[in-house]
Amino acid sequence: MGLAYLLDRKPTTLWGGEKQRVALGRCITRDASVFLVDEPFANLDQALREKYRVNLKRLLKQFNITTVYVTHDHHEALLSADVLALMDCGRIEQVGTPQEIYDAPKNTCVAGFLNVSTGGPPISPIDGSSMPQGEALAHTWVGVRSKHPEGA
Repeated sequence: MGLAYLLDRKPTTLWGGEKQRVALGRCITRDASVFLVDEPFANLDQALREKYRVNLKRLLKQFNITTVYVTHDHHEALLSADVLALMDCGRIEQVGTPQEIYDAPKNTCVAGFLNVSTGGPPISPIDGSSMPQGEALAHTWVGVRSKHPEGA
């Protein structure tokens, strides 16, 4: 994980991101059947987050370690997870692969969380009764996503 340069330093001299990486390194050296990590890269800048997220996923797959990875970042969740459990107010809203949840969200909370396009809105809900089919879609919400927010 690229932490060798920290071996001679005392814990009190490490900054937040270094402490997180050292803690994660200590965690993955244990012979555990399950890991629970809560926002492991929250104190890192975006470039380091990307680097360590890729490295962590590779290591966990290599050693076949089940990991519960908590994040509020939809991009991180989509890139890191094999299976997602989306929660709202402490309750699981939906469980499935990122693609399954993206393609068929069970509610607007779930639909609003996932966004494969960086920079665009995750979904725009439209009241079905205002659609051309009006009556047929009454009491229905229609979700519209922009696949290419850059105009491509």
